[in-house]
Amino acid sequence: PGSSSWVRLNVGGRIFATTKPTLLADPTSMLAALFDPDSPFSSTRDDTGAFLFDRDPDYFRVLLNFLRTGKLRLDKGMNVDAVRDEAEFFQIGRLLQELGPREICDLTRHEIITNRKNIMSFSGLRLMGLDLSYLTFKNEVFSRADLRYANFSNAKMQMSKLAHVNATGAQFEHTRLAKADLREAVFKAARFVGANMVQAILCSSDLRHAHLTKADCTGALFQKAILVGADLSYSILKQAKFQNCDLRHVNFSLADLSEAHFTGADLRGAVLNWEDWEDHCYFRNAIVTQQQYNQIAMSKSAKRELRLTVVDDDKDLDSVLAYAEDE
Repeated sequence: PGSSSWVRLNVGGRIFATTKPTLLADPTSMLAALFDPDSPFSSTRDDTGAFLFDRDPDYFRVLLNFLRTGKLRLDKGMNVDAVRDEAEFFQIGRLLQELGPREICDLTRHEIITNRKNIMSFSGLRLMGLDLSYLTFKNEVFSRADLRYANFSNAKMQMSKLAHVNATGAQFEHTRLAKADLREAVFKAARFVGANMVQAILCSSDLRHAHLTKADCTGALFQKAILVGADLSYSILKQAKFQNCDLRHVNFSLADLSEAHFTGADLRGAVLNWEDWEDHCYFRNAIVTQQQYNQIAMSKSAKRELRLTVVDDDKDLDSVLAYAEDE
């Protein structure tokens, strides 16, 4: 297209360049109205002449790509309701149809605060996207609840029961989860940054691409959990149990791994200080790449005693990366 067909948009301080045909793809949208002289809608421009919108640029990118391709593609951990909010603001009807109706929660934050004495359990309830930060849920039961994208940051949830919940993209930053039961749950792309998870139970849970940076997981149980691509850097993992976990490409940089158990775990591509292992017996029967194996600063005989499964770097890691993304 010629230069006259290009349009610049300033969305939340980020500049987007696109074409008029792209913005006209949904003729009923606010973006199409920018070029309709009869439209009552008018947009402010910044000093460079770009159309100015005070909206979230990360979610606007999803809308713009949808107008370009006609396909909805969401990044991992992206809040679907937030995308819907932007689609409603810009009046992109085709995208709203693609997203479907907004899911309705069983309770609101206000109802939870004002009726706590009458709420016997949160088990099985739909609480998607709710802001429940800073509330107290000690010993509460959330088993099988839908907690997708809910915000529990700074909440007190010691000894709470969250087994079998779906908490994809949920936020538990600086949340107190000591001795909480989180087993067989879905926490894909969830954020546990700085959380207190001492002696928490996460056995067989799905924590792919979860963020546990600086979390205190002392004595936590992760056996058989899936943590592909998770970030556990700077976390405290003293005496944590990772037996038979899927730990491919997990970032353990500067984590405290003293007395942690990795027996039978898949550690291919994991970021560890392989040159200075402590308590090597706890890595027996683990799966590592040839490159990782070569970095272990031990004698050949000592390495053999670990009974590690060593796989070829090139062949296996390529398939691992593809598998991690497809899942």
